[in-house]
Amino acid sequence: MSHIIQLKSRIKTVESIQKTTHAMRLTSMSTHARLIKQKSALLLYSQELEQAITNIRNMHAPSNEIPQTCTHYTNTLIIILGSQKGLCGSFNTRLFRYYKEIIAKKYHGSCIVIGKKIIDLFKQNQSPILHQYTNITPANIFGLVRELCQHILGKSQYAHIIVVSNHPQSFFNQKPSVAHITPPCTNLPEFTANPELKGLCDPNPKIVLEYIESMYLQAQLETLFLNSLVAEYSARFLSMDSSTTNAEKLLQGMRRDYNKLRQAAITNELLDLMGGMF
Repeated sequence: MSHIIQLKSRIKTVESIQKTTHAMRLTSMSTHARLIKQKSALLLYSQELEQAITNIRNMHAPSNEIPQTCTHYTNTLIIILGSQKGLCGSFNTRLFRYYKEIIAKKYHGSCIVIGKKIIDLFKQNQSPILHQYTNITPANIFGLVRELCQHILGKSQYAHIIVVSNHPQSFFNQKPSVAHITPPCTNLPEFTANPELKGLCDPNPKIVLEYIESMYLQAQLETLFLNSLVAEYSARFLSMDSSTTNAEKLLQGMRRDYNKLRQAAITNELLDLMGGMF
């Protein structure tokens, strides 16, 4: 009888876990769909900014060259995007392995690590970190990107930005990847504007160009952050879907064993009753 009670308790526990994993699976799918919509809108926004930058650069006076970046800067910034929460398979461990085996050997620079789980991996391996941000969620990525842009465009003088993150190749496949960004020069030389710019830029084409390029840098980082979150929620959905399926298979076996034990107990009781009658 004690075996039946223990098995019944285990069945209730697994059923509770299955309800939790099923709820997380639904939440992951819903969040993934919202992020895809944001990503599409942000892509259009980035394209418009890129076109505006190209138009302003092409309309400056021929005697003045506008540099694409501050070539006298030499610092490199490496940004690693992990996840704040777990329950997403090998999302963080695979990313950290990719960083250690490929990126760290090829590039040298200051590291900003984002996501509690990936930060824990860095600390376990005693890897150096310049700054760390434990929280990365759909609600705070835009504020986080603005803070990063202020750091990049400040006095750090970065010539090269490397973003290491998981990229969603498809819904069922997320792969670690690296993206290279060249930050804009914040000290552009004065240039004589083409007369056509007078009606387009007010008050000064240089000020407008610096502002739009900083917005474009922010849009590039936001796109990479959204891609990382899309990959994270895809991985979490797949992990929770697998857990829900495994829980159902486990429950089927446990319910079968429970019914066998229960039926055996009933049979034994019937035999005892019949034995007492004779």
